[in-house]
Amino acid sequence: MLRALKTKVPFSVYGLRRYAGSAGWSLFGKLVTMGIGLFATLYIARALGPTNFGELSYALSFIALFSFIASLGIDNVLYRELVKNPEQKNFLLGSALVIKLTTGSGAAVLAILTAWILSSPDVSLLLIALLSITFISQSVFFISYEFGAAVKARAVALLSIFVVIVINFLKIGAIYLGGGVIYLAIILVFESLLYAIGYIFIRQRTFGTLREWEFDLSTTKGLLIDSWPYMFITAFALIYSRVDQVLLKNLIDSTEVGLYDAAVRLSELWYFIPTLLAGSLLPALINAKQHSLKDYIHRFILLILFSFGLSVSIAISVYLLAPTIVHLIYGPDFVETTGILRIYIWSLIPMSLIIIVNQFFLAENERFMIFISAFIGMLTNIAANIWLIPLHQGLGAATATLISSCAMVVVSILLYATYKRLL
Repeated sequence: MLRALKTKVPFSVYGLRRYAGSAGWSLFGKLVTMGIGLFATLYIARALGPTNFGELSYALSFIALFSFIASLGIDNVLYRELVKNPEQKNFLLGSALVIKLTTGSGAAVLAILTAWILSSPDVSLLLIALLSITFISQSVFFISYEFGAAVKARAVALLSIFVVIVINFLKIGAIYLGGGVIYLAIILVFESLLYAIGYIFIRQRTFGTLREWEFDLSTTKGLLIDSWPYMFITAFALIYSRVDQVLLKNLIDSTEVGLYDAAVRLSELWYFIPTLLAGSLLPALINAKQHSLKDYIHRFILLILFSFGLSVSIAISVYLLAPTIVHLIYGPDFVETTGILRIYIWSLIPMSLIIIVNQFFLAENERFMIFISAFIGMLTNIAANIWLIPLHQGLGAATATLISSCAMVVVSILLYATYKRLL
């Protein structure tokens, strides 16, 4: 009887519990790792001070600008195909591995060469060279998508908790023993390697050996053809999210980067909520679309309303408590972070909406809409940062982020509405 019910009802209570259980493990893992990471960041930021903390933040932001080359935009497409065509997973994963190893190595070389050409031979250049190694070890991180597509997030969540505990223990130990940002960069490289080994281990225990993966030229071509718009989208998004810190270092100094990044970390701490909701429920939404258009639209609307209401509540709370939060977490050396945080936190509202809207576009295969939205966001952010940073430093960068994130939401909605009317 139960088996028949599962067959008859496309989105049953059984299915809902399965998705909810997977989302619950993802949420649990994220909360635990974020809590541990926040404690480590508190200790490290206090110990390093704004200037050294800014040097590390700048190197991380610089490296992030090249990560779109390493990912090549195939992550979203790979996840979608694993959900829709699980019988093809060995071809999909084998082809993805070859792509990722090739592009990861290329991104590492390009990042180091660019830093050597543009940067003076200081600590930032050494940090960038070290962190570039992570592009290669991150080549197997896509294994997590296989677990997500199979609605088995428990193993990934437990791995994340283990790695975060080990790595943050090492970070705090290094700082306590007098180590500086170079030691932290080495630990970040080790973190990437530890994740890679862990993903391979849990994958083999859950789904079998990686030897089952097969490189297939037609599958590779299909992934690249479908993903090239997402490569540009990823590039636009990374430039959007990291260009402010790169410009702050070059237009102001490392200290301002440290003060600004402290506010960014406290704000982006909350981005996991819409990201987790969208990522965990994407398989359910794709399946709902195949069986009921009404349920599909209804669930997207509920997701948007819930995400909007929650982000508004968080933004108001952080704005009111900003002085206390900054003092408790970072200490008196970061007092200027308070004003930056009070501006930056409001970008959580439009960003939570754009994350959900982009998942809708992904499910609808409206890649052009995501492309345009990300492109407008990037251009707006660069222009606003160039205009506002010389005038208001970190406060200007935070304002630029708020302006550009709002522009992304407005452009996405207006373009899609216009497109639908023209059809």
